Amino acid sequence: MEAKVITIANRLNRKDSVTGLDVWYTTKMSNISYSKEKVTTVNGTQVSMGESYNILIPFTEKYMSYNDWKSTDNRDSYYTISQGDFIFLVDVSEDIQTNNIIQLKNKYEPFVCEVRSVIEVPRRNGATIQLKVSGV
Repeated sequence: MEAKVITIANRLNRKDSVTGLDVWYTTKMSNISYSKEKVTTVNGTQVSMGESYNILIPFTEKYMSYNDWKSTDNRDSYYTISQGDFIFLVDVSEDIQTNNIIQLKNKYEPFVCEVRSVIEVPRRNGATIQLKVSGV
């Protein structure tokens, strides 16, 4: 599948923030490929059902590792993706903040995933995808 626009909500962790609070930054990208898969988990007598996402993000000059991104003075011009960030598979028009991130996640379900893992691919041998992001 392909999302016309995704909204990446990446978090500056409160321990790295001047305010002592999590701070959310957003990046929008177009024409991003993704797949989703239904997942069923059985734990004793409880059955949980959900969806797992794989999102493929192409190479850009705007991606930075979290350690580099948190240290830059111009975080709005770059993005990072870490465990616990959110990717909305739609164009989110609202301003994403600490006090509304959960409400927005609930509003846009099932078109949102919480990042669980990020695999960065080196740019060589004609690779066009820089990041494979998995989430639920």
